[in-house]
Amino acid sequence: MVGRLSIDRNFCFCYTDARKGGDFMKYCDRCGTRNEKRQLFCQGCGKPLKKNARKESQAMAEQETALQLEKERKRNIRGYCLLAGMYLLHFALGIALIITGKAREADISSLSVVLMMLLFPGAGYLSLYKPDLMFKIQHFFSLRDVEHAEPSDWYIASTQLGGVLLWAMGLGLLTTPWIF
Repeated sequence: MVGRLSIDRNFCFCYTDARKGGDFMKYCDRCGTRNEKRQLFCQGCGKPLKKNARKESQAMAEQETALQLEKERKRNIRGYCLLAGMYLLHFALGIALIITGKAREADISSLSVVLMMLLFPGAGYLSLYKPDLMFKIQHFFSLRDVEHAEPSDWYIASTQLGGVLLWAMGLGLLTTPWIF
């Protein structure tokens, strides 16, 4: 592993990659595992690594980067469509709540309804689709080098679960006056 694993004061595991880029990695011909440049044998299968595999490694790194960018682009499109749908649903419920007078009956101000329509879908989207950005916002003042720190898998999973719960809570708050 190149870099450093640390735990911040909120007990969040952060991996700091000291050298970003593909020129210090070797890729195994047999299993495709990424290995450090100085390694002689593959970490995945144990096969001896070639000494002059730099060009092949760079080509594989570029191909891997292109695949990751394409996957992220598709995920972003799906996320934007979901965000638009959630905003439309929240807006429709909020406007209906204000127009029908249910908000007044439940002692909810129009400003609170508008905030529910804007805040919950936005925070839910950021938590679900941009947990790394939420990590940087949350740890901006507590980490010295927040640009090179990365959130742990546990942090990402719990933040994404929180995003789903935020959307559900927003819908629940907007539909409660019709139920009770």
